[in-house]
Amino acid sequence: MELKTVEVGSNIYRIFSFFDKGNLVVLGNGFQKKSQKTPKQEIEKALKIMEEYQNDI
Repeated sequence: MELKTVEVGSNIYRIFSFFDKGNLVVLGNGFQKKSQKTPKQEIEKALKIMEEYQNDI
């Protein structure tokens, strides 16, 4: 799992992503950054999305 920060105008977003079979990047979820620390619920959501994706393939 990887976390990237993206700026769009004056807004900052964080996007969780992971690799599928080494060459496909899957974007899990993203949220608007409002603090330095990533909220625990966003991490848990990203892990759940990744797990569901991997179970469905």
